[in-house]
Amino acid sequence: MSEPTALLKPLAPATIAARLWTPTGFITDLWRLTADDAAVPIDGRAILKLAHWRAEQAALLATGLAVGVLVESSDALDPATDNLERLHLIALN
Repeated sequence: MSEPTALLKPLAPATIAARLWTPTGFITDLWRLTADDAAVPIDGRAILKLAHWRAEQAALLATGLAVGVLVESSDALDPATDNLERLHLIALN
């Protein structure tokens, strides 16, 4: 006796590009989490862990690149030293 053949082929999972909601609708999410030992991409849009931001913020601010920070629930932001007004994005985990 032979093995039965499937009538339908399994569906592939849907892949949807990451998107952000804005007041004008959804846009493609160009922001990417950057490893602590990786360079910030030339176009910016890098999300850094808070410790990485704190260690490199002077150099990163001098480049003028768009940089964001990933904040964990255990992190405490310090408005006096973290230059929050210079960040383009704050991501909450």
